[in-house]
Amino acid sequence: MKLYSKNYKNIKKFNLIFVDENSLFQRIDNFLIKRLKRVPKRLIYRLIRIGKIRVDDSKVNPSYRVQKEDLIKIPISLSYSQDKSISIQRKNFYWIKKRILYEDSEILVLNKPSGIAVHSGSKFSFGIIEILREVYFQSKYLELIHRIDKETSGILLIAKSRNILQLIQKQFCSQKIFKKYIVLVHGVWPSKIKRISCFLEKKISQKKEKKIEIKKNGRMSETLFQIKERFASFTLMLATPITGRKHQIRLHTKKINHPIVLDKRYGNRKLDRNLKESGLKRLFLHSSSITMNHPKKLINLTFVSPIDKNLNGCLNWLRKNDCVRGDSSSE
Repeated sequence: MKLYSKNYKNIKKFNLIFVDENSLFQRIDNFLIKRLKRVPKRLIYRLIRIGKIRVDDSKVNPSYRVQKEDLIKIPISLSYSQDKSISIQRKNFYWIKKRILYEDSEILVLNKPSGIAVHSGSKFSFGIIEILREVYFQSKYLELIHRIDKETSGILLIAKSRNILQLIQKQFCSQKIFKKYIVLVHGVWPSKIKRISCFLEKKISQKKEKKIEIKKNGRMSETLFQIKERFASFTLMLATPITGRKHQIRLHTKKINHPIVLDKRYGNRKLDRNLKESGLKRLFLHSSSITMNHPKKLINLTFVSPIDKNLNGCLNWLRKNDCVRGDSSSE
């Protein structure tokens, strides 16, 4: 696709720009004009307005001021218009080292931000694993042990050898690894519902997009749920998946009409509008902890990842503006 083609509405492949400390609080239009010197200003304005340039996968206004560690998504064709390409370059991605929760000679544990895929695909030229391979360019082997959705943040395990990869994946298959997610759902969650199970099946839509549906012919999925905090119109939950099906937590909450907040695929956009003033920009789903047995040290390890400032800000807003009814201690 040519950069100045009028087909910009059909752009499907993107790159990411990371906002460093030297660029804080600049207007996003001015920030990009400085970075993309060969791109016409009016094109940058237009792409921001129609949502083809996003921050943490959310639409913003041209007047938005960039924050520390923002991830700005731009059409990949804009990357090629610069004096120096901003596709994968080691100097641009050392921010990822700040997100490492644990590292030894066998594994790496990362706190993945929302809005970036774990690997490259049809819409992104690179993902977390490609960035890590550039930053750790001297490493002979780095591979994802498991995956989490692009919109989801939190703990991601990386193996430094094929042997370690296989040993930890065996723990996943035998359900010996325990994952917990922090989830905010719409509505007042019924106290009696502590476990949800159903069959999930992958489907290919007419637009050739992959979709997961609740179908009797699918594979069994199961999640445990615990109420952490109640609000008048929302419930903060702790979800523990027993199986590891794609999108299972998102579909399980939808199944009982309590979809996850800001879930663009399975959620309720009308209800999401009630949180506009909270400043929430992303899916409220965070992988908060993983417990596993270290395959070499032979000890159990638990890794914990705190929620980011955007999720925390949303909760603080709810505590002030959405009358709290109680917490999990009353259940």
